[in-house]
Parts: sequence; C-alpha cells; structure tokens
Amino acid sequence: MRTEDARAFAAALLAKNGVPAAEAAIVVDALLEADMKGLGSHGLMRLPVYIKRVKAGLLKAAAELRVVRDEAATAVLDANFSLGQVAGERGMAIAIEKAAGYGIGACLVVNSGHFGMASRYGLQAAKKNMVGLVFANTTPLMPPTGGSAKMLGNNPLAIVAPTKTDPIVVDMALSAVAMGKIMVAKNKGEKIPLDWATDKTGVPTDDPAKAIDGGLLLPMAGPKGYSLAVALEILTGVLAGSFAWQIPSLYNMDKKQSIAHFFVVIDVARFVDLEAYLENVEALRAGLKASGKQPGVQEIFMPGEIELNKGKAALASGEITLPAAVVKEMNELAAAAGIPPLE
Repeated sequence: MRTEDARAFAAALLAKNGVPAAEAAIVVDALLEADMKGLGSHGLMRLPVYIKRVKAGLLKAAAELRVVRDEAATAVLDANFSLGQVAGERGMAIAIEKAAGYGIGACLVVNSGHFGMASRYGLQAAKKNMVGLVFANTTPLMPPTGGSAKMLGNNPLAIVAPTKTDPIVVDMALSAVAMGKIMVAKNKGEKIPLDWATDKTGVPTDDPAKAIDGGLLLPMAGPKGYSLAVALEILTGVLAGSFAWQIPSLYNMDKKQSIAHFFVVIDVARFVDLEAYLENVEALRAGLKASGKQPGVQEIFMPGEIELNKGKAALASGEITLPAAVVKEMNELAAAAGIPPLE
C-alpha cells in the first residue's frame, strides 16, 4: 500500500480519538519510520493498543508535559501518562538544548508510555552533530540470571553518532530479541528460534503464542544481557522510582504504565574540533568496511546501516507492507470511529 495512505489513515484514527494533529503526526511518523526500516515490532502494529489505552483513559490523548526539575545541564520531565513518542521527542529536545549550553545535557522522563524505536530520539541529536544516548525501562519480560520470574524489562538502549553521511546507529533491546518481534512472528504464523523465549513453565519454545502467553524473554548473551538490564534499570527505574516489575503490560487495560526514559546528549565539538571528529568517524567506518571478510560475506555493514538502507528504499518506492493481522485490527478501530478502511 502507499505509505502516504497509511500515514493519513493512522493520523485520522488518532484524531478521531482526541489526539491533536501535531502530536498525532509525531506518533505516526515514529511508527512509519520503524515499519519503513523493517522494524515492524515498533511500527503501526502498536497503533491499535495506543488507541485502546487512550480510550480507556490510560494514556492522555493530548499531551500534558511538565518540567518538574530544571538544573544547568539536567532536567526532569513529567510526561503525566502522555503518548511516549510525544514525551520522548520533547525529552530529547530538552537534552539537546542543555548540551548546546553546557557540552553535555541530560533529561529524565517519568510517567511516560511506550515510546517505540529508541534510535529515533538519538537521531534527533545526530542531526545537530551531537551524540545521542537513549535508555528506557519497560514492563517486566526477563528473569535475572538463574531466576524464573519476570523482574526486568528488556530495557532498550540506543547510541546514535553523527557522521558526514549516514549516522551510526546502535539500537537494541537487552533480551535476545524484542517481544515485538515475537508478536510479528505470531502475526505472520512463523515459528521463533528456541533461544528467544520460554513458555510460561520456563521451557524454551518455538511457538510465539506460548512465548507471549506468560512466557519469559531470555537475556541476550546470558549474564551480560542481565547485567546491562540492571544498569539501565538504575538509570531509569531507580531514578524515576518506577521499577520494571511495577509497570503493567502495554496490553493490560486496567492499569496505567509509568515508564521512564533517560536521554543524554554529548556535543562533540566541546571535546574535539567538529571537522576532526567527522574525519575520525569516517576513518573508523572506512577501516571496518575495508577489513577482511568471512567466506560468503559480500559487505561489512555499520550498526544500523541495513535499517537505514531499508528506510531509504521504502521512501523512494513510496510503498509499505503491513501484516494482514495489523491492517485488520486497525480497520476494526476505524469502523468504530467512522473512518474508511485502510486498503
């Protein structure tokens, strides 16, 4: 389908549910960016649950953001249960503003919602020739190493660095795979690798439905992934006073989520001449790409390069592909709102 058709449809659906046009555009742009980059786990498949949470009074249709602490290089933004993409964009903008004044800036966002693709916010900083670091906690999905209970989220992290051309984008969840990818597999009727998740009894499963129904996500790299998740919980949940195990599922329609995001921005020009930095990062890229390759490997990619290339191709084609299950769920909400279906 045409990307612009999907954009107009999603914006109209949010508007019908009380989301102001400017804020709807932020949310839709974020979701479409993920779909265009091949990251459907953070794309339009999330729109129906956002709308259901707005209708249930668990998310604010119109954002109510308030800076509750404002120091020289730091700030705390209370999202007041607003849409995560809107809160995330504002939080990163504050961190960028602080970094412009002091070289390094940071903003903690509290009481927020699911904000989608973490690297989107890091890209805001890269556009200003700054390095953006993004951390968040989530609803509990993973056990501690040796544990059998969900205690930690798969706490995403992103580090985005500016270059002369495409930014270098590190973006990952700390589980072996994001829950959204398991949901995508379920929507497509596909099996999952056995090292992604367990069923509710703790036994590794290749059935995405069993993983979603009370299963556990497994940390990436075992104890290393667990340790990183704890570190990010300190930078988000501990600072915000909202631990992962206190955050209900995005799909729990009885309770509000209180997710924390932490944005840190580094103005590289405060540490080294900007042109020297850009030359150095290009030398890093060139060196890695020119290094030896394993048999059968045609090209070495920089972190995030494959997704950026997919995004460029999708932008050039003007087309987007969505799973039938996602379109069906959105159309059901559209029918209730009196909006023509997405074809």
